[in-house]
Amino acid sequence: METKTKIIFRADGNANIGLGHIYRLIAVSEKISGTFTKICIHKKSSPEIQQLLESYFDSVQLLSEEASLEEEKKEWINLLSGNEIIILDGYSFDDEYQINIKQKGTYIIYLDDINAFKQYADLVINVGTDKTNILYTHKAFYTEVRGGLAHSFLRKSFYMLAQNTFSGITVSKKGILICLGGADPTNKTLETYSFVRNAFPGESIYIVVGPAYKHVNALKEKLHSDQGGKLYHNIGEVELANLMNQSEMAVCSASTVSYEYLTTGGLLFIYKTAENQYHLYNYLLSKKWAFPAESITQKQNLQQDIDSLKVALKQFYENNFNEYIKRVANLNSYTLRKANIHDANILFEWINEPATRNQSLNTEPILWENHIHWFQQKLNSNRDVILIMENNGKPAGQIRFEKKEEHTLISFMLDKNERGKGLGYHLLKTGMQHYLFNYENNQPIIGYVKVDNTPSLKAFRKCNFEETRAEIHGISLVKFTLTHL
Repeated sequence: METKTKIIFRADGNANIGLGHIYRLIAVSEKISGTFTKICIHKKSSPEIQQLLESYFDSVQLLSEEASLEEEKKEWINLLSGNEIIILDGYSFDDEYQINIKQKGTYIIYLDDINAFKQYADLVINVGTDKTNILYTHKAFYTEVRGGLAHSFLRKSFYMLAQNTFSGITVSKKGILICLGGADPTNKTLETYSFVRNAFPGESIYIVVGPAYKHVNALKEKLHSDQGGKLYHNIGEVELANLMNQSEMAVCSASTVSYEYLTTGGLLFIYKTAENQYHLYNYLLSKKWAFPAESITQKQNLQQDIDSLKVALKQFYENNFNEYIKRVANLNSYTLRKANIHDANILFEWINEPATRNQSLNTEPILWENHIHWFQQKLNSNRDVILIMENNGKPAGQIRFEKKEEHTLISFMLDKNERGKGLGYHLLKTGMQHYLFNYENNQPIIGYVKVDNTPSLKAFRKCNFEETRAEIHGISLVKFTLTHL
């Protein structure tokens, strides 16, 4: 029986902070299919939000509304086995929060908007910018960063709209949509309706508000005498997609809802209704995919770059995040543990394997009596750490850390049957994570690789070690140095 990998989705949403993080995680969940168990963890909010989450996830775990990091550690973080995939979306999951998860060996994907702290996640996705390499300089050595529309997540109906738009399929459009998020706590919706109605007295206006919107009665009263204005409260995904697709223009917050509307190819006007929307707001304006909401009265003079939008929508549609998750889950089946005396035989076999000896500084075969003496010394040392990577209990490789006077020496090797699978980088990366998050080390970490050892060179380079040339006993080497996590 195949074991299902757990994917834990962690986000919060309510009338005060909005529902953007919740809806985005729902969209991520929809992109993932296969042998996974999807668990959503969030702080207790309204029954409507609870019901919404239960319709998308296999299970929903509630935290208290004021749960601290220490409480979350007790309730779920400390219970992690290490082979889960964690997807975080929100602003309270800072560097300390991420470190607590990484100490369990768990893979983290972080959906970010604000770049407010150092990232320790394995993958950071900021859909509000395509300048991620410039923006994210404060991150762990292994953290990968992606960004822009091509890496965003929308609910299923909007993928179909994106496909129609980049394929050139259009429908007749009329009217103006106003959608400023699921909560809109400052009631910008009412202000925007008045502004748009004054600017376009004869147009149909469709106003969409979410389940956490608290000003429904005031909005209904305002619309009472307006036959051209229609309110849509807490509507479903399909109805929203259809409504967007039939609207000629839209006024939206610079959030996920903007991307949802852009899948229709319509003319978009945006507000920055919260500080966390800064990057997406500027990104959309710079691409000429959207315009400031205040300029809606000059719509006839605005030129939307629909051609570049179609290219981006095609990339977004073809982005196969599900395959990425499957690869992560497959690699997560390889786990790490500390070596013990029972590993002596397999390590002896590995170090005497011809390809391994060929890439060592000393190419001569290792004698058993020398090996077992060395191995016992390492196991008894409080300065050295040997980790074994295994898959379903079968050893697949080892990584070793030896503390010297001024640096820590690192080396790793794979079983010959595990080579050619991309496991060298995985072993180096996860081994480094395990060591740096669980053992005290304030020294540079150094590895030496022969210049013709292509697989090991690739692994170290992918982990972003600093690279210099070196020579030991007349042998040309590449010296790799990592000075910080």
